[in-house]
Amino acid sequence: MRVYVLASGSDGNAAVFESTGEDGRTTRVLVDAGIGSQALVQRLSDLGCDGVPDAIVVTHAHQDHVGQAARISKRLRIPVYALEATARRARLGDRVRLFAADEAFRIGALRVEPASVPHDAAQVAVRLGDGRHSAAIATDVGEVTDGLVGLVAGCDVVLIESNHDVDMLRWGPYPPFLKRRVESSRGHLSNE
Repeated sequence: MRVYVLASGSDGNAAVFESTGEDGRTTRVLVDAGIGSQALVQRLSDLGCDGVPDAIVVTHAHQDHVGQAARISKRLRIPVYALEATARRARLGDRVRLFAADEAFRIGALRVEPASVPHDAAQVAVRLGDGRHSAAIATDVGEVTDGLVGLVAGCDVVLIESNHDVDMLRWGPYPPFLKRRVESSRGHLSNE
């Protein structure tokens, strides 16, 4: 199993999880689509990944995670997997497949296991595994929950976004409403 982090931050989020099944076919799943298709293909090529994703899994409806999903889906002719709440908020095109936050599903050689995490939009962290290895990704998490701890337990790789220094946030230039949002239990984990 391989994991390619293509982008992480307010300008866009995207990671590809790749595994080859027993049948010899390689499955690639793009988790979040906050970058365009040209950047996606170029960054995969730069990292030595010689294929494009077979599907997109969207964690939530914020633009830096879902903003390019419909375009990539249309261009590459691949499905977009999303929670119903995410699909309602984002325009995901005509290849949408809904999943429940507490039910695992398969995309080719990969088993995708979502788990709800606290944020100010319906949000999931996901664990992807091929029966031999597993990796999890959790972005935009307000606080660590037992469900998140259970999801990442035993993974070979865990990607967790923590995106602010508490003192810099408190004394920085952001308006008070944004500081409260980021720091809340439905915001973002701090670097601590």
